[in-house]
Amino acid sequence: IMDEYCSDMASRLFLLQKNIDVLRSVIVYHKNGDTSRLSLTRTSSVIEENILKFNNWKNFSLIPLDADLCKNIAEDLNEKIFQKGTHNFSTNKTKNYIDLHKKFKISKNKKIIVLFSSSEDEHAALSINHKILKLKKYKDIFKNNFEWVDNTINYVSQSSNYHLIIKFHPRIGSTSREKLRSDIYESYKKKYFDQDFKNVTVLKPETIISSYDLADICDLALVGWGTIGLELARLGVPVIVSMRSFMNNAPNIKLLKLPKNPTDYFR
Repeated sequence: IMDEYCSDMASRLFLLQKNIDVLRSVIVYHKNGDTSRLSLTRTSSVIEENILKFNNWKNFSLIPLDADLCKNIAEDLNEKIFQKGTHNFSTNKTKNYIDLHKKFKISKNKKIIVLFSSSEDEHAALSINHKILKLKKYKDIFKNNFEWVDNTINYVSQSSNYHLIIKFHPRIGSTSREKLRSDIYESYKKKYFDQDFKNVTVLKPETIISSYDLADICDLALVGWGTIGLELARLGVPVIVSMRSFMNNAPNIKLLKLPKNPTDYFR
């Protein structure tokens, strides 16, 4: 079974072996995106493509952000939050106010941490990319989603200052785009969905609540490797990333906090 990362890489590698030039055109995911700002790359995988971007970030970072470009970025985010983008998994943001403290029975005296889990299939696909291309990758501070979630639950359960909301990725369950549940769904269900943790609210993949509604009450967001981290950072929410090796969609800038080890992460 191949997802977009694997099939994309297989196609590129096959053609390059046949001495056929491969160009990948990268445009935008959203309907109102500026299609004149495309980029062309000749690389063998999405990982190498992003390494190329990392290495050229210093040049790009010197380009000033003019008013029109800032407006385009804001409109792009609004498109994703309030309308159906082409790469959305979260439901649309609710335009009417919802008292989420009351809904989840959380004291307003507590700091709210929201953990947004990532999709396991992407992790598997990108692992294959790394292995086949023999690419160096960063060492993650947690070996997988389970270890990350377990350690975070344990940390929060020992403090009365915090309340943790866990937003499991919709792709673990069935979605409007993919009707089949992930084969790892039952593992999550047994370990988290039917448990009662202290200072923790667990939202199942099928729970109809927008990630962007959670952003309104979130004091701190914890993300694995998903693009939700970039979107939340755009909205001004502090973001800490736990799985650095597969976060291929952002240059090494001070937008996201990248801890060196579990102690640093919880500090």
